[in-house]
Amino acid sequence: MKINAEIIGTDKIVGLLKQRLSILEDRSKLALEKVGAALWKESVERVPRDTGNLARSAGMRFADRPHFKSYAVVFFRMEYAVYVHENVNEKWKGKNRPKTKQGESRGTYWDNGRSKYLESAWRDNVNELQDIARAVMWKGLSG
Repeated sequence: MKINAEIIGTDKIVGLLKQRLSILEDRSKLALEKVGAALWKESVERVPRDTGNLARSAGMRFADRPHFKSYAVVFFRMEYAVYVHENVNEKWKGKNRPKTKQGESRGTYWDNGRSKYLESAWRDNVNELQDIARAVMWKGLSG
């Protein structure tokens, strides 16, 4: 005795799955952009400030190339960005900065910001960043 089963409408199921996959791909790209933007904002808040050039040099780039993985990159353009980021000793912490040409105090070194400003922004906020991604993805699933 043989039992044959025919599933009618598989083409509709496949079509719906392809549609959902396309939505999820779009949502994952949006999630990457949102997480990158949140990381950029948090890392800029942690950058030590003297002239503000380092903070202003921050940027975020999102790349979406066909047949490659999408990704977001947060970066700082100033040539000394790596030095400040990796200056974990904060060697001059608490020492007075040179005064301005008008003789005004500019505070002390490391009185704002911190070393590892980008790395710590990720580590300290990884759960919140994951929540951002999750929220974007769930919206895609429920919509």
